[in-house]
Amino acid sequence: VEDLKAYEQGLSNSTTARDLLVIFEHLATGTIINEAANAEMIEILKDQNFNDMISAKLPKGTEVAHKTGWITNVHHDSGIVYTSSNSGYILIFLSKNAPNRAEVLETAATISKIIYDYSKA
Repeated sequence: VEDLKAYEQGLSNSTTARDLLVIFEHLATGTIINEAANAEMIEILKDQNFNDMISAKLPKGTEVAHKTGWITNVHHDSGIVYTSSNSGYILIFLSKNAPNRAEVLETAATISKIIYDYSKA
C-alpha cells in the first residue's frame, strides 16, 4: 500500500484474502473485541462512501459492511453482505496488475450480484 512513512522505513503494508476473511468472520460473529466495539465497527463499515464494487448492483437497501481501497492498478473491496437481519456472507475482492479500474469495478459488481442472487435462491 502506498504508505510513504512505512516505505521510508523499509516496510510494505500488505494483506491477503485470508487475512480479510478472518477479520470479517470475527466481525460477523461479534468476536473481535467486545459486543459494543464490534457493533460500532460494523456501523462504521456500513457507512462506506465508495460503493462501486460489492454494493453497486445489489438491490437498493441491501446492507453491506465493507472496506474499499485502491492504489495504482490495485482495487480492493471486502466485507459482509447482509441477506437478512440474521444472515449474510463475506465477500473479498482483491486485484492487482489491473490498470482498467472501470473494468475491475464492473466485473466485481457483476460477480457480487451473481453471488447475492444465488444466496437468495
